[in-house]
This record gives sequence, structure tokens and C-alpha cells, in this order.
Amino acid sequence: MCGEKGQSGKTPVCAAFLLLLMAGMASVAGGADRVSAERHGDRSAREAYPGCDTVSHDDAAFFRCINDASERGDPLAQQRLGDLYEAGRGVPRDPAEAMKWYRKAAEQGNPEAQASLGDAYAFDQQDYVEAFLWYRKGAEQGNADALYGIGVLYANGLGVPRDRAKAVEWYRKAAERGNPKAQSSLGRAYAYGVGVRRDPSEALRWFRQAARQGNAGAIDWLASVAEKGSPEVQYALGTMYADGQGVRRDPAEAARWFHKSAEQGYAEAQKDLGWMYANGEGVTRNDEEAAKWIRKAADQGDSHAQNNLGVMYATGRGLPKDYAEAAKWFRMAADSGDAKGKENLEKLNDLYRPETK
Repeated sequence: MCGEKGQSGKTPVCAAFLLLLMAGMASVAGGADRVSAERHGDRSAREAYPGCDTVSHDDAAFFRCINDASERGDPLAQQRLGDLYEAGRGVPRDPAEAMKWYRKAAEQGNPEAQASLGDAYAFDQQDYVEAFLWYRKGAEQGNADALYGIGVLYANGLGVPRDRAKAVEWYRKAAERGNPKAQSSLGRAYAYGVGVRRDPSEALRWFRQAARQGNAGAIDWLASVAEKGSPEVQYALGTMYADGQGVRRDPAEAARWFHKSAEQGYAEAQKDLGWMYANGEGVTRNDEEAAKWIRKAADQGDSHAQNNLGVMYATGRGLPKDYAEAAKWFRMAADSGDAKGKENLEKLNDLYRPETK
């Protein structure tokens, strides 16, 4: 039991310590926060409004509450009322009425309403000059939808001279503020070298951010490239399914993509696939398979995998118990800056430090 000495006179690793070690195993990486945007289909027509929260579950009651506040001249309520008319929630859908209320709020300086009014001119009226004017007002206040709208106009030469380089500039501004359509458009620009020098790594970065917010175009792009065999994109898709970012969480699908990537030698996929085998996440638990994949990643210098391999040697899971090997891998992880590796090495050294008289 814990605290008793063995024949060597040294204290064996106890159960509590092993639990601490297992808690130190690096898991599948987490994802990013969701961001809502876009007038057509993505913006909620029941966003919070002070004073109406208690009836937000009832479309008709929420509409009446927002309408009353709008009639009193509140620009935020007017913008929300425009959304309700646009979506047809609590009232029959009426784009003209939506536009009226967007205008009232926009003229009072509400940036969301300015972007929505720009959308209305662009999508409903095909008046791109007027759309640009309202997008510009919203963009000056940093509204991501408005910034994206200007990018679309420049990309297509609508109301302004066609300029793909300028489109990329506006997409970037919106993408950096979390707009998923802008992120997807920026990813596409980098993927195909439109308005910017082709850069597959930047394309993946932006598509991945958009996909994690559920952008269908970005998810389709990732899936298409992953099916063609890109190990980096296969890993990216796996992390999305593992974390439920932009797609329904599906550990089995995550493991499938990690396996495809890991077989091509991608260290991060090997590490995460090993973790999934160690924990029975999306696959049948198999300590030997876990050790195999974790070792492959550790041999490539992945510090989290090195720590995990040390844990497996210390616990005897999937490998013969070997504290010297555990210490070796913890040290390698610690030398690479891995905090868990350093912590586990210190714990192991404390247990085996010679006693002083």
C-alpha cells in the first residue's frame, strides 16, 4: 500500500500519485468560441433586449415588447424589430417593414442596423451604391457584418470598381472580428491566390476558424481537402469532431480522421489518437494501441506525447512498468517546456530521492 517500502528501501509509486500522473496526460486540443453573425439565416431574431428577456420564449409576446420599445424611439429595439420582421418571428415576414425599422435605428447611429440596412439594399433592392454607403457607416464603427459586406462589393464590382485585393483587406478586417463568412472568404482567397498570394497554411487557418463556427462552405472545403489526403487538414477536421466545434460532436468520426492523419506520420494526430485509445474515446480502449501511437508522436519530439509516454511507463499501461523510462520521457518533455512533464518528473524524483540522515 502507499507509504510502505519495498525490498529496495524506496517508496513505490502509490495510487494517488498514479492518478495525478494520469490527470497530466495531454488530451485532445480544445477549440474556439462561437460567434454569430450574418443577416440571412445566422443572426438570431431573439437576441437579448433589456426589459423583454422574460418573454423571449414567446415570439408574439417578445414582438409586442420590442415593438413598444421601438415606438418609443430606442435604436437597439428598432434594430431588433427589423430582425423580427426580416425573420418573420412573432409577425408575418415583411422585408419592407424590416428595412423601415433598420433605417430608423441606422439613422440614430446603430452599427448593426447600418449593416442590416446595407444588406437590405444589396440583397433586396440591388442598390449597391446605397448598400456601400450604409456598410461604410457600420464599418467605421467596427461592425464585422458591415466590413464583410464591403469586401463582397469589392470582390464582385458591385457599386464600386472590382478590386480583389481591396476585397481581401475588408475580409481580413471582418475575419479578425470573428465573422465566419469573412473567414471563409479569406480562406478561399488564400487557397486560390485571389487578391493575395496563394498560401495553403493561411487558407487552412481561416477555413478552420470559419468551420468551427459552423460555416458550411468552410466545412465542405476542409472535408474535400481531407478526403484528398492532406494529413494536416485531416487532423483539423478530427479536432472539430472531437470538440464539437462547428459540427456535431462525434468521437468516432474524430478518431477516423486522426487515424488517417496519424498513418501519414502527423505527430499531433498520433498523440491525440493515442489519447483516444487510452481513454476509450471514439474507439475501444486499447492500451497497447495507445502506447504505439503515443510513442510515434513522442519520437517526433511532441512534448505532450513525451509526457504521456512517461505516464504509461509509470503506470504500466500498455507498456511494462519502468520508472527509469518514465523519468527519461518526463525529462524530455520538461526540457521542451512541457509543464506536466516537469511536474511529473519532480514527483517521480521526490519519491526516489535518497533519504538523508
